[in-house]
Amino acid sequence: MSGGKVYVAQYNVTMRIYILLSAFLMNFGMAQNSDSKAKAEPSSFEQIKVERLERQRREIISLEDIIYNSKKDLAKKISLSDRIKIEEKIERVNLELTSKKHLFVETASSFQTFEAKDEAGQKKDIWSEVEDILRPTFTTIRRLGEKPRKIEALKSRKEELQDYLLNSNAAVTRLEELLSDTKYKSVKRRVNRSISFLKVYIKKINFELDDINYQLVKNEKESSGIFTEISKLIFTFLRTKGKNLLLAFLSFLGMYFIFDLFRKKFIGFVAQNLDRDSLSKDTTHWGLRPIRIFYDVFAWLFAFSFMVLTLYSLNDWFLVTILLLMIGAIIWSTKKYIPQFFEQIKLILNLGAVRENERVVYDDLPWKVKTLGLYCRLENPLLSGGTLRIHSKHLLNSHSRPVNATEPWYPTKLGDWVILNNDQYGRVAMQTPEQVSIKLIGGSMQYYKTCDFLKMDIINLTQNGYAVEIDLGLDYSHQSQIEHEILPQFRSFIKSYVYEKYSKNKINDFVVELAKADTSSLNIRVFIRLKGELASEKLKIERSLNRGFIEFCNTHSLIIPFNQLTVHYNGNEAH
Repeated sequence: MSGGKVYVAQYNVTMRIYILLSAFLMNFGMAQNSDSKAKAEPSSFEQIKVERLERQRREIISLEDIIYNSKKDLAKKISLSDRIKIEEKIERVNLELTSKKHLFVETASSFQTFEAKDEAGQKKDIWSEVEDILRPTFTTIRRLGEKPRKIEALKSRKEELQDYLLNSNAAVTRLEELLSDTKYKSVKRRVNRSISFLKVYIKKINFELDDINYQLVKNEKESSGIFTEISKLIFTFLRTKGKNLLLAFLSFLGMYFIFDLFRKKFIGFVAQNLDRDSLSKDTTHWGLRPIRIFYDVFAWLFAFSFMVLTLYSLNDWFLVTILLLMIGAIIWSTKKYIPQFFEQIKLILNLGAVRENERVVYDDLPWKVKTLGLYCRLENPLLSGGTLRIHSKHLLNSHSRPVNATEPWYPTKLGDWVILNNDQYGRVAMQTPEQVSIKLIGGSMQYYKTCDFLKMDIINLTQNGYAVEIDLGLDYSHQSQIEHEILPQFRSFIKSYVYEKYSKNKINDFVVELAKADTSSLNIRVFIRLKGELASEKLKIERSLNRGFIEFCNTHSLIIPFNQLTVHYNGNEAH
């Protein structure tokens, strides 16, 4: 340390010490004015305090003498090694002198100086290291509001200097009064020096106050409206950070796009080599899946690293730090999901409870697992828009099974005619993963949730055909004719009657037979099995059969019975 720097440092430190000492003495003088008895009879603590101050003063003088004599030795012609030793000694003693001066002020004022606090906090800890890492980020954020903070700092400094000026002037007055106090006779010389330094310090404060007032007036004159300032901040961000962020994002997209271009070629090359090894189809398929996934993960990581490298090359440590902190926060926040993450990896690799090309039930509906990945694709060929893309985490609690070739994916298709709960009869107008709409006879529409529709009693008339069965009754008066005459004639009549209205190719089976002898009629069973093409004619065919039966009975003078109650009367009973 050079001599000039040493004297400047001593000057600044000494001035602060005397200001604090003067403030203490000013308070001490006020206490003396308020308590004349205490002034006349100092306490034992004050005597000990005075003795301690005298001892510390002697130690300070001794250290100053050592520094003075060492500097005189430096002025002489000495060897380089001796000069280095003396300079190290001066620096060491100077540090000790500074510490003793702080201790003197603390003893006199019972207050720890700012310099002592700063020295106590010089030790490096982990937070200091973190601050060093994040300093570029904090610097950038600080610059966004630099001007308003500068004005606020000037105002705060102005108030602080005004307090210093007021206290310093009061301290000079109290120090001048202290010169007449006999208790502090041994330190009067240093008190005089303190008064001189305080006057120099007051002059310096006045100069700094003039400077601050000028800067405040200048900044207030140059300041614009809040909207202008915000516009400037936005423009500055777009011109610097915004441009860097855009370049980094484009570099990420470009690198990922390059990897995506070579993805199919790379997978095809690997698949070709696996085929050459004469592996089974399942083994080849299983081996390609992890390769695809690892390729995609590597592409994403490489593109992200390239984006960070772009910001690094642009020397934008603010965005680099923010980006890395965001990624670190995301990783830290998802640590509790690690077990679930491993289960997802198993599912994505086609090693979990759900496998590709198998049947799985999701949201109470059957689906075929088309592809597995971070987002899985499920398909149901019988539903309009029957393709779902869902996150793999939604399938973690599901399980799949092999597909049965004869098993339908849904009980109905578009255009099928159905009977629901043995009541409603209509045609399927629409069926999607969300809802099924049935067009009833008469044109009205009935809507169901797709999962609720599956829970109903559904009779599909279209897919495999259906049957019409009715019972027709003849009177018991035709009992002798029904088996050999009436049934053959009626079978021939009803068959020609039906074939006349509908194509023979659409009728699979036709049966007319005596069903049973009922209480009031002989029942004839008519059973017709029809193809699904005639599902829309079901009710019409039933009505036609009844109409044809009546026409046959009228032609052959046959009696159709009706339900009746027979009462037997015994005439011998008295009225």
